[in-house]
This record gives sequence, structure tokens and C-alpha cells, in this order.
Amino acid sequence: HKGRVHQRLEEHRRRLGFPAWFTVSMSDKGSYKEHAVIAFLKAHLEEWKEGRDWRISFADDYAAHKTANVLALCWSRGYVRCSG
Repeated sequence: HKGRVHQRLEEHRRRLGFPAWFTVSMSDKGSYKEHAVIAFLKAHLEEWKEGRDWRISFADDYAAHKTANVLALCWSRGYVRCSG
């Protein structure tokens, strides 16, 4: 069931002409976990390149935004993660 709903969301996104970088997601409870944050960041944070300036990534004070895995991913891509 969940896979079909996500597929319909993706089809709707494409039909409306949103670019590939525009992502859609869903959850059963209106909340999300670390794996969803990591999937989002992998899709949206530019890979680290020699010579590129460091960047800052802001997030609210939600626990899933502040895990060691999230911070490590941000750092590996040249982003400093700041949570409020």
C-alpha cells in the first residue's frame, strides 16, 4: 500500500512538471525518522568538491536532525549542520 501511494505521488510530481530535485515523501504519522532525514540530505546536499566553500545547513531542534549519522553525512559533503 505504502509503495503504491509513493509511486502515485512521484507520478503526480512529474505530471506537474516539478524538476527532479524536487522530492516528495510521506509517513504514517506525520513524523519522520533518521532514515528519512538521511534520504532527503543525500538527495539534496551537493557532493563535496575540492575548492568549494563550506556551507551551513540549518534544521530545527528535532532529534532526527541531530544524530551522529546525519552530522557525519553533512560533514562528508562539506556542510556544517546547525540545529536550533
